[in-house]
Amino acid sequence: MGDMAIVLKAGLDKLGVDCLVPPGHSKRSLDLGVKYSPELACLPFKLNLGNLIEALQRGANVIIAPCDDGPCRLGYYGTVHYNILKKLGYEFDLIHLWQRRPMEWVRVFRRLKPGVTLEQLVSSFRFGYKKLRVLDDSEKRALRTRPVEIIRGATDILVSRIRNEVEEASTFHALKRIRSTFDERFSSIPMNEHDGDIRIGIVGEIYVVLEPFVNFHLERKLGEMGVHVERRLWLSDSVKDALHLQPFSRYSKRRAIAISKKYMKVNVGAECNVSIGECMNFAKEGVDGAVHLMPFTCSPEAIARTIFQKLSKDLSFPILSVVLDEHTAETGLLTRLEAFVDLLRRKRIAQTGLQKG
Repeated sequence: MGDMAIVLKAGLDKLGVDCLVPPGHSKRSLDLGVKYSPELACLPFKLNLGNLIEALQRGANVIIAPCDDGPCRLGYYGTVHYNILKKLGYEFDLIHLWQRRPMEWVRVFRRLKPGVTLEQLVSSFRFGYKKLRVLDDSEKRALRTRPVEIIRGATDILVSRIRNEVEEASTFHALKRIRSTFDERFSSIPMNEHDGDIRIGIVGEIYVVLEPFVNFHLERKLGEMGVHVERRLWLSDSVKDALHLQPFSRYSKRRAIAISKKYMKVNVGAECNVSIGECMNFAKEGVDGAVHLMPFTCSPEAIARTIFQKLSKDLSFPILSVVLDEHTAETGLLTRLEAFVDLLRRKRIAQTGLQKG
């Protein structure tokens, strides 16, 4: 999911744990996952299964399965994947990692590396998290630069270089040096002076929001249309939320959930309430509209999608819900995005005309 592999490998390398990273997402990994998954399993489940099969084929013998509470089926992924893979004849050990139980993280990593001290664990976590922050910061800068770049693709080339540098960095000092170059490097990209185009917020289930392979590089496509993308769901913030380390952040999940109570009094779990709260925030901040991404059969996001019908009408805030599965076509998605962007531009022109009148 996103840059998760880079981050986890960095932390495990610091502990001296041999970490095997599966090949990047591809049609092969998706086809493998679809072939052996239950038909109504969500897209993240299928793609994760395909990744695990490829990793086991490359020699992996331990799988760490993240688990979570709530109605999201993430809590069952590990067990169901385990049963499927065992039936396929793979031999491996499964370790469950409960995301919102910090002491579980300590137990799991001590099982992987017996004798490791708490100080070593904290240091490895800090190093992996530092890489994550630098990667997220580069993506945030890219969201601001991509819509106004004169040479299309210049921002993506720079972000790719930064990602490679972060992946190769082996010290805190190296990461600090990379981060210190952002202002100069992003400012060197030739940009248009005009900065008045529309803004679109991205909300939805975390996996399909953060994984470009799944959402067909949605943010890049919107940026190339001259759209300024707003996103509050970042992997680094999600880690801090899971460990209860950012209760006062302006854009924390907790605050989004609290805001969503106007429409959803119960916290359904996963990103349902967060998606609702962030759309309310976007509308209040003058963002033109939002794209809601959800995997097919995802119960929490299906609930959010239903709520959006009333929220959109109440706040006069257009929301495009996009359901993703293995049958989603890139061309069809692009057509819907172009139509949505055109609608928002026409709405902006109409509002501007009324204000002048």
